[in-house]
Amino acid sequence: MAEQFLELWLRHFGVATAEAWGSVVLWRTVALVLATLVVLAFVFRKRIRALLLTPERRAHDAGVFRRADSILTEATLQDYFYCLNTNLMYYDRHSRALREYLSFAAKVSNEYLDQGVRKAAEDLRGRLDELTDFTGQHFFVHPPVQVGDSPRTFYLYPDLRWSEKPADRAFFEQHEHELYDLVDRANATYRCFRGAVKGAVFV
Repeated sequence: MAEQFLELWLRHFGVATAEAWGSVVLWRTVALVLATLVVLAFVFRKRIRALLLTPERRAHDAGVFRRADSILTEATLQDYFYCLNTNLMYYDRHSRALREYLSFAAKVSNEYLDQGVRKAAEDLRGRLDELTDFTGQHFFVHPPVQVGDSPRTFYLYPDLRWSEKPADRAFFEQHEHELYDLVDRANATYRCFRGAVKGAVFV
């Protein structure tokens, strides 16, 4: 008797299952669920990546960021950008911090393990390299003789800065606009880097 009841239940569920697998509604529902999961995974990809990052790997990236930030703080970098944008000059302390940071960032041992943060850090290093290459080529110590303990200052073509000659003005303004563009790109890249760090490493 029990076997007959069991056989009846199996037949009932077998028909129901067969009908379900052949249903357009079922497959449409499955497709919709999968599409929703894909969209959610894309929207929350940074959070998911951060959760998948093991505590040890996250601790490594946080340590790299803290050491880098102690070399080139956000305040120092923003002050550097401000001096370049407003006065077309920078101080020796800026160049020292940038050189040390770029040297630190170039070492393999200081690479970030999170892929997104590593890419953002590489982009930032590239932009800062471009900017420091430009300032190294087109900026000069001014005044030539530094007085006392005053900080050493560098200016964009100081000899041409106040020239009245049209050729000098055109040359100076060309490099002035190029500098503004490099600063804007470096600043935007730095903001992207900080966003990547915040999203993945929670620093």
